[in-house]
Amino acid sequence: MTDINQVTIIGRLVKDVEAKYTGTGTAIMHFTVAVNRRSKDSGGNWNDDPSFIDCTYFPKVPETIEPILVKGKQIAIQGSLKQDKWVDQNGQNRSRLGVVVNQLQFLGSSRDDGDAPAPRQQQQKPYSQASQSPSRQAEEPPKGPDQFEDDQIPF
Repeated sequence: MTDINQVTIIGRLVKDVEAKYTGTGTAIMHFTVAVNRRSKDSGGNWNDDPSFIDCTYFPKVPETIEPILVKGKQIAIQGSLKQDKWVDQNGQNRSRLGVVVNQLQFLGSSRDDGDAPAPRQQQQKPYSQASQSPSRQAEEPPKGPDQFEDDQIPF
């Protein structure tokens, strides 16, 4: 039997997305999608349990989508899971599971308003290995539920 590695996620961007470029001009976007699981406790109160998923995307035309990928924007992604492994500054083995995005679809609007966001003025920044260094990988994921209002989370 063949293994299957496919994931579909619908969530909201944790911050504005920026394209970076390799020395050969290939665009790379790293972003985090917040997804929420809601459940009722024994007292009938709703509890939120957000998860933050790190994603990597290699868009063919990043200039057209970069202005749209803003904090709070709801998106759907399809891709595959990839585990990154490294050794931190203390010699400890570390790993992080993320998604390599194959398809990205825009849903809804940004959390701030119902209109399309105004395009951002961006400069192309060269992609460097420094942005992928173990110290970057060891950063804590963004803090959760206080970044989203209950009525803005799609769950």
